[in-house]
Amino acid sequence: MKLKVHSWGGLGSQLFVLALIYDLRKRYPKKKIQLVHHTSGVSRRLFELDSILDPSISFKFIDDYKSDDGINHAKNIRIIKHLLIKIIKKTLETLYIFINFDQNPDINKIKPWTTIVRGHYSKRLISNDFLSYCVEKFTNHNSHFPSKTLVIHYRLGDLINLSNKSIIAPNYVIEKIAKIAKIEKLEQILVYSDTVSEAEKLLLPIKNLSDSIQFSNESTFIVVQNSIRAKYFIGTNSKVSIWISNLRKYQNVPTELLQN
Repeated sequence: MKLKVHSWGGLGSQLFVLALIYDLRKRYPKKKIQLVHHTSGVSRRLFELDSILDPSISFKFIDDYKSDDGINHAKNIRIIKHLLIKIIKKTLETLYIFINFDQNPDINKIKPWTTIVRGHYSKRLISNDFLSYCVEKFTNHNSHFPSKTLVIHYRLGDLINLSNKSIIAPNYVIEKIAKIAKIEKLEQILVYSDTVSEAEKLLLPIKNLSDSIQFSNESTFIVVQNSIRAKYFIGTNSKVSIWISNLRKYQNVPTELLQN
């Protein structure tokens, strides 16, 4: 029986599902495991791990994202459908055929006969073997990179407008950057952000801390690639920053993860 491990979200979330599959393949070497990526969610998220996915891992892409078009379906039909799905899932969970990994973040809950695993997979410890695998896959040996580089991953995006979440205070980020600049003459400062214009405004005081300061919105893969190579790294509240921090810690290089 094939085990289907379902995935949602961006690169940070996708790395968590890949970490689980990596460990499952060691646990059940003869088991056929398929990574199923969905585009559905708050925004449409494509699969970003093509270049590091082991060719032997079966992969399925499901484009099921739907924007909020304001169409309302019959309320009673939705309720009945929801209850039926809930009953079916509960029965399958009892038999360990279906695993909700967010409720049971334990790899031991996944049995040889399990066929479906769903969740975010972010509550489990990541193995050193997988961290080593990621470092190897993300390392780019061909591009020139100044040795004394500081990378900042400053997530803004929807956090600017959300009432229940907030960005990392710019003064806090600036303070950390200035602290590093005092002990090291930085050849380059790279600020990666999903909202470049806003990041430039918020971090304006850092303009005199290096001769080369760049703000850009690169692909997440490039952000990870450059961040694990830089001499210094400052991350903020995102799964991508968490992964970069973990990969840098694994290599014993300086890293700082700022959180609210």
